[in-house]
Amino acid sequence: MAKGWQQTDRLIEKKFNFSNYLAGVEFAIRVANIAEQVNHHPEIKIGFCWVAISTTTHDKGNTITNLDHKLVSEIDAMDVD
Repeated sequence: MAKGWQQTDRLIEKKFNFSNYLAGVEFAIRVANIAEQVNHHPEIKIGFCWVAISTTTHDKGNTITNLDHKLVSEIDAMDVD
């Protein structure tokens, strides 16, 4: 599993910290664009200076599939400030 991600039998999640609120919002938008490209959409929660991402495959009974691992890899490949 990629650094910082936590995995259970039902989902993969990670919290990202940012120096300011807008940096987190911009990151969330970038994640949303990646999700559209791979057609797999995570839960995205935005707080003050943080963004939490969690992913599961809903149509496979809320389990982890290759789609979740692909999304995590794509997010990890992003340049995160």
